[in-house]
Amino acid sequence: MKIGEILATKYVHPDIEKNLKKVEKRAKGSARMGYHSSMAYPYRVKGETKEAPAGTYFTKTGNLVKGKLSKDARERGARETDPKDSQRSKVPPVTQSNEDEHGEADFRLTNGEYKILQADDDKMTRGLAIRSNKDGSYDSYYWYEDPSKPMDIEIQVDGKSVAKDAKIVHWKYHPELEESWSNKYKKSINCSNPKGFSQKAHCAGKKK
Repeated sequence: MKIGEILATKYVHPDIEKNLKKVEKRAKGSARMGYHSSMAYPYRVKGETKEAPAGTYFTKTGNLVKGKLSKDARERGARETDPKDSQRSKVPPVTQSNEDEHGEADFRLTNGEYKILQADDDKMTRGLAIRSNKDGSYDSYYWYEDPSKPMDIEIQVDGKSVAKDAKIVHWKYHPELEESWSNKYKKSINCSNPKGFSQKAHCAGKKK
């Protein structure tokens, strides 16, 4: 029941009523933190019915995070309900660990989809496009004026030129990262729900 409904239908002690109205006022003025103007309870949005399971929460973009919903995460738009509620029928699997422990990326790359980055340049419209792949690799290209068209550009690696007119740059997954893993760590990996590209690649290799 909303605070307004409580005040309209039941007797509330004047001191309690005053505090309830303060809470409601804060909620209405805090949309950036996940409130909705008609809601009395924080971090839930009207129209979003799917709640995050215990020990998890949703980011502003709809990723499910394992961990505690912190104050910093709330200020970035994190909430207890699914912001993509109308786009899917059930709660998605966890795709991130707690942002407080590992830090939050500026944004997440969707496998198979190019993300367009634009340079902070008032004179020219230019930037990069980058895509992550299921095997843990990346593809990228430089663009000028039209983000959909790769443009020739010189590529340097460790200060040495390796191509004068490259278009698509492919970043390989580094399998040697697994060499430093202990047997105990490898055995602890849950291949039913691997975390990150490294664990996913490790599990994929076990199936071959």
